[in-house]
Amino acid sequence: MKKITYIAACIASLVIISCGQKTSSETIDQAADTTAKVCNAPDERNPNGVSELAAVMRVMESQTELWKTEIAEDKETLSAVPDAYNTLKTAKVTEPEMKNDNFNGFADDFLSFTNAFVKSPKEDRKTAFNAMVSACLTCHNQMCPGPVKRINKFMLK
Repeated sequence: MKKITYIAACIASLVIISCGQKTSSETIDQAADTTAKVCNAPDERNPNGVSELAAVMRVMESQTELWKTEIAEDKETLSAVPDAYNTLKTAKVTEPEMKNDNFNGFADDFLSFTNAFVKSPKEDRKTAFNAMVSACLTCHNQMCPGPVKRINKFMLK
């Protein structure tokens, strides 16, 4: 019963993180809170549990998929950037060695490309989107190559 309660708390935390949103024209701010705990509930997909950073990455994956769809559908406006992006640099990891000195530089680059994408004119969205996805790939090629194949599928042709 404790495990179910813990998993429910982790899911609730993820929902809260992903529900707070900014408008797509606002920039991403850096979070100041570094006191959050790792949400460590192992399952088949995540034998080490789900860290805060993994939860943020899943929000980012879902948002990127949504933006890709909005671009394909030629939407006038993009959906908002989730507040979870603000915690990219401060989110806790399951294994501390996974976040080395290079991580913050990669995170800054990604956030910069994301800001450029959400502010880009409609006619430049595809290029700006691909630049944002390339920033994901640059980091993941160096830090955590597991999702590279999945990230490559986001690139627009």
